Amino acid sequence: MPEVFFFIGCELVAIGGITKMLSPVHASRAWGLLGYPTSIGFVRVLGFGEFVSALSAAVIGGFFLPLIMGGWYGVFLLVTYRLYRSSNEVPCGCFGTQSTPTSLRHVYMNLFFLIICFISLDTRGLAEAMKSSRLNAILYVFIILTGAVLSFFFATITSNKLKIPKNFQ
Repeated sequence: MPEVFFFIGCELVAIGGITKMLSPVHASRAWGLLGYPTSIGFVRVLGFGEFVSALSAAVIGGFFLPLIMGGWYGVFLLVTYRLYRSSNEVPCGCFGTQSTPTSLRHVYMNLFFLIICFISLDTRGLAEAMKSSRLNAILYVFIILTGAVLSFFFATITSNKLKIPKNFQ
């Protein structure tokens, strides 16, 4: 079961990497507030590194690639914690958005996937995991995609968007 969460985590890092390559401005702004390098090229290179390592970890598995994924989530955990602890509501820009301030949800989600990555050391690649699963391959992939979409919305939707309006009848 941890493999499913590991693949969800890989998918989220891949999505984050793609958005950093395509829209690096938001991540650059957040990093600037923490005193990190803000060069657009640097953000794009890191996004490319995220994408390649997430894709490789999901396809190949093994010991070393989940360790790299755990390293990414360790960095994300530190960055989101520092942004959360800053005096004003700062969006992390992780998924190319600026509308969601960094919250405890971001910190806990990064901690959760960091733990999953270390539990998943020496995991198999996605194809091998699907073959040995008792689930149908299509259902297995559907669960991973659904989990990634739900995690993405969990990280990008602000809590006030989840509230029911007062004038709702």
